[in-house]
Amino acid sequence: MHCTSKGKIVSDYFTSWQNHDIVLLREIFMEDAKYKILSLKRSYKGIDQIIDYWKRNSARQKDICVSYKITINIGILLLVNFSVTFIDEEEDQCQLIKGNILLSFRGKRISCLREKYTKTIIYETHRTFSEKSSY
Repeated sequence: MHCTSKGKIVSDYFTSWQNHDIVLLREIFMEDAKYKILSLKRSYKGIDQIIDYWKRNSARQKDICVSYKITINIGILLLVNFSVTFIDEEEDQCQLIKGNILLSFRGKRISCLREKYTKTIIYETHRTFSEKSSY
């Protein structure tokens, strides 16, 4: 696979996350793809399980801001460093997620995604600035 094709897929992956675009997500993953979140010891198999997971997140993640950099590109593997901030409406927090994604490709689609990240709570959204600064 040509480098720009994999780069486009990575861009589409983060665009689909940022825009909660399930249609685009379905286009970039194989039907039998695996999605492993190593940080949480969770695994999803098949595009339908992946989409169910994403739908749960899209209901709670708002105002998503993404940055990423492809750091390793070898054959069918791609390593991506990423940073994402969003408002988690379920937890009532602004969160920062930093991590790595290792992507495996089959043809022009993702066959396996392995993700490891750390989460930092930037602030609790229900508190006013004066309440936060009084601690």
